[in-house]
Amino acid sequence: NAFLWVNRTIEALQEQRKTHADYFFMGIKATIIHDNVNELGNMLDYANKRNMFFIISSVIIAQKRFRNIRWKDRLMLKEEDMEVIRKFYQNKAMEFDFYYRKIFDSMVSGEKKWICTALYNYLFIDYDRKVYPCPIQDDCVGDLTNNSISEILNSQKAAEIRKKVGNYPICRQCTEPGTVRYSQILEGEGFLDFIRTSGPENLQETVFNKGLHKLLLI
Repeated sequence: NAFLWVNRTIEALQEQRKTHADYFFMGIKATIIHDNVNELGNMLDYANKRNMFFIISSVIIAQKRFRNIRWKDRLMLKEEDMEVIRKFYQNKAMEFDFYYRKIFDSMVSGEKKWICTALYNYLFIDYDRKVYPCPIQDDCVGDLTNNSISEILNSQKAAEIRKKVGNYPICRQCTEPGTVRYSQILEGEGFLDFIRTSGPENLQETVFNKGLHKLLLI
């Protein structure tokens, strides 16, 4: 049973964490698909009982990174699945997480409500050294085989793609946690309002739980 091996590994890592608590962060990343949508509560309980951070996000059908287009019919979430996810994201455990609040608001309104900073403060490099704005966008910016990362980011092609970021068809179905996390520090008033409503006692959890301290250099 694969899960038994995973669980055994996590238990061993938790023993290591006892002596390295200051810098040993553990978490789980789960992709929500039709086959596991009814297990979301169990995933969350598993993470919380072990004091692990969690990233639980909906499947994205994309050629890049995930390469799952051939399994689209099996993986795609159905309307009844979306209702389960909406209720799950209302869980109190999600209350102080910027990502889940943004995703929930988007699911309710039908509009994506965050600033995408793809190709501004992050990018995606595929196994073949080709550079893309993000993991799900297939508009190639350049190739590290032929150019340096600096040359690619300062190219005319990169400038043209930046103007399109957020407007590609696939952007409308994006629930990629990275896009929301990297945009947090550029959300301005929206992110400040999130911190304010979360309260000072939850600030550290808000900042550190998803690794935001790396972006804030603290």
